[in-house]
Amino acid sequence: MNSFHEFEGSKAKIEKEGENYFAKCECGWNSGAVSSSEGAIVKFEKHVKSDPKHKIREEESGKNLGSIFLGLLFLGYAVSPGIIPYSLVIVGWLDNIFALIFGMLFLGKGWDGRSPREALKDVF
Repeated sequence: MNSFHEFEGSKAKIEKEGENYFAKCECGWNSGAVSSSEGAIVKFEKHVKSDPKHKIREEESGKNLGSIFLGLLFLGYAVSPGIIPYSLVIVGWLDNIFALIFGMLFLGKGWDGRSPREALKDVF
């Protein structure tokens, strides 16, 4: 019997060999023999919490306020008159379109807990 368990963004394969269960993390860690699948899952979750290799969000909310703030700034710019006048037909609207796109990008990624650098790295 094989199953998978996910915790804090990390995954482990729970395997049964004979009478024992093993949790094998994607980082290479192995729980060793445990008498139940629940015991293997508990060991895996303790491993994820204690091992610095795994990304654990320290913020309880899981939101990145820097990204959210940048997103709100970009959206504020998009709805304001802007630096480039609208009378320049294409260029006047283009800066607002980019501000809308980046505003939504930073808000969405910030809500997921990603920093502005991580948000831009996902795009470029």
